[in-house]
Amino acid sequence: MKIFNFIKKNFFFLTLLLFAFILRFYHLDGIPNYLSGDESEIGISARRIINGEVKASIFETGWYSIPNAYFYLISLSLRMFGNTLLGIRFFSALASFLTVIFTYYFGKILFDRQTGFAAGLI
Repeated sequence: MKIFNFIKKNFFFLTLLLFAFILRFYHLDGIPNYLSGDESEIGISARRIINGEVKASIFETGWYSIPNAYFYLISLSLRMFGNTLLGIRFFSALASFLTVIFTYYFGKILFDRQTGFAAGLI
């Protein structure tokens, strides 16, 4: 019964999470089924980190002044999922999903649940 009360109390939040998860992770490795120029460059930079070709600190910046920490995080997902579109896109989708959660909670704390839901939906 506690689980039903939890679901009833947090129905909109759980619906938002499910919606955000599906939009970000459904067929992540196939939609679109090609790499854009930025994605391929990020993948190459992350692959170079895995191969040990880059000795730069995570606090330095890479191309277009993007922090190397981002490339190191992408290299972790490439290690988990291999040289695939999923490996390149996973961390960005995860960060986007977590942003929806934080946006909901900030809207809920600052205003109310409905505002948090609307902010998370946007």
